[in-house]
Amino acid sequence: MGLSGVGKVSPKPEPYISAWSSSEEFLPEVEKLIERLKNKKLEARENAARALGMLGRHAKAAIPALTEALLKDIHWYIRGVAAWALGYVSGEEVATPLTEAILKDENEYVRWAAVEALGRSAGDAKVIISVLTEALKDKNKYVHDEAKNILKLKYKIDEKIL
Repeated sequence: MGLSGVGKVSPKPEPYISAWSSSEEFLPEVEKLIERLKNKKLEARENAARALGMLGRHAKAAIPALTEALLKDIHWYIRGVAAWALGYVSGEEVATPLTEAILKDENEYVRWAAVEALGRSAGDAKVIISVLTEALKDKNKYVHDEAKNILKLKYKIDEKIL
């Protein structure tokens, strides 16, 4: 399976959500979206994960549900979108499930999305660099290249070392 168009997982979160907004304002919607992550329909789960990612830090209450979708959903695409969303919700707590997906998921798209999300997240730089260095060993070119680019561009690691 190729990964053409993988970079089009979803648009970046919209700027219309104010940085001054309180996460509590969004809690009723976040709770509804968490329930939709359990829907039998693929499209409903996809839309819920995307919407939670678009809410960014305001969807922190959804981290456990997004983590479950990332690690347990039967469909690879939902696992990838959940990884994408976790990268925008961010925080230290997303590093562990993203790492697990990078190292263990059998699907290359999910591993790629998890690498991209981990690189965007606000976790511990040492942990992220360590996981991304491990991802350089991935057999898939897209996963390898994404990890390499993040290490080079975000963490300024010399390409000669990579």
